[in-house]
Amino acid sequence: MSPQISLTECKVTSFLCWFKINMVSAYISKAGTGFSWKPFRSLGRFVKLSLTSAITLCLDLWYTTVVIMMV
Repeated sequence: MSPQISLTECKVTSFLCWFKINMVSAYISKAGTGFSWKPFRSLGRFVKLSLTSAITLCLDLWYTTVVIMMV
């Protein structure tokens, strides 16, 4: 038997989450200041690292497959 969640429980949970977010944001000085490009400044390094990791993973998989086929 699966647990049933009532509409009232959903409303209470939603309200508590909303209340918690608002209480936390009241204590953060820069909450809600709008969109910023600051997090995206080092995105190039992240993409480079991701591509390098993907290539390494593919080469490792291909190497393992070739070794298995040779045995």
